[in-house]
Amino acid sequence: MRVVELSDFSIDLKAYVWSSNNDEGFLIKCDLLKSVKEEFDKNNIEIPFPYRTIVYKNDIKNEEEKIK
Repeated sequence: MRVVELSDFSIDLKAYVWSSNNDEGFLIKCDLLKSVKEEFDKNNIEIPFPYRTIVYKNDIKNEEEKIK
């Protein structure tokens, strides 16, 4: 397991897992993600979501007219 990036809203990790075939690899990935989520929940670790502010051009024009 490696920490590959410290982002604004996450710590990005990379794990390498080997399997004998694609079907087994898919099941391993699903089980691993479920285990990580369950451990996060057990330890009260939340994944934050990014917030974005959207400004519409019409709103800017309306605000400018109010100021005049």
